[in-house]
Amino acid sequence: MPKKEISLEVDTVINNRWTVMQKLGEGSYGLVYQVKDEYGQHYAMKIEEKEKQGVLATEAMVLSSFQDKKHGLKLVEYYQLERFNFMVMTLAGKNLTNLRRSMKNRKFSLETTVNLGIQMMEAIRDLHEIGYLHRDVKGSNYGIGINADDKRNVYLIDFGMARRYKTERGQLIPPRSVVAFRGTVRYASPHCHARKDYGRRDDLYSWLYTLVEFRRGYLQWRNANNEDEVARMKNQLMPSEILGNMPRQFYEILAKLNVMTFSETPNYNWFISQLMNVLKSIDKDQTAPFDWEIANSSSSDQAILEDAENKQLIALQKPACMDNNGKP
Repeated sequence: MPKKEISLEVDTVINNRWTVMQKLGEGSYGLVYQVKDEYGQHYAMKIEEKEKQGVLATEAMVLSSFQDKKHGLKLVEYYQLERFNFMVMTLAGKNLTNLRRSMKNRKFSLETTVNLGIQMMEAIRDLHEIGYLHRDVKGSNYGIGINADDKRNVYLIDFGMARRYKTERGQLIPPRSVVAFRGTVRYASPHCHARKDYGRRDDLYSWLYTLVEFRRGYLQWRNANNEDEVARMKNQLMPSEILGNMPRQFYEILAKLNVMTFSETPNYNWFISQLMNVLKSIDKDQTAPFDWEIANSSSSDQAILEDAENKQLIALQKPACMDNNGKP
């Protein structure tokens, strides 16, 4: 059966309340629009074709539980119409991948990478605490706040692939023996490539790969031709080839993930503390401005910042047991 495309025109009014303003993009299983209500307040609306019914309902259910968390958007409405279902939620700003690509050399500074990583881990922790896995952690699934009071807050978005990993009573759901691939190949864990059931550790692998891309501007397997080649590289590359001149704490994080079991509850505070230690080692804290906040600085000021960062990196030596042949 040919796919039915649902597309909303600008100024279309949905459910006698929501006026379509513009298309924002596409999520895992639907289109996303900017809409406004009868009072002129702006929101995001995600729509789902009837043929995919159930995905958006799951996403709305996850968001309804996650919305009270610091890194969760607010669910405003979920409704089923004759042709499609829709969900309305508060708006987030630019996603982190687009912000990275707008930077010089398409990468973030170390302090921005680390400060984003702390908030991203907090969001994963909060999602896991309510019983769900995200299963598609990456920069484009985090957005920055758009208001004066939340412009430095990072939001976890797009729960189209989310799945429960524990029951309502808190019991871990046993791993399935046969699973399909879920997520994005570039950021998926080695376990996902091996078609092992998705667990909490796998969200954390994707988090780490995303941070490496933030800082280095790329991942070593960016030019791989297919999933098999990506999987091979993730399994066979040395840590120094994956992480390069990232601070030693990132090497410790990767080592921790490599031995984590499916059923193990991650020590989220340990991962956050590793990043806090990176900030301390470069004499920075969580109030450091994000790169996009200083993007309009003069070129001379930027040169001073980069020179200072290069000097800071020299002091961030890897453990003696680590190979140091990674690319900068």
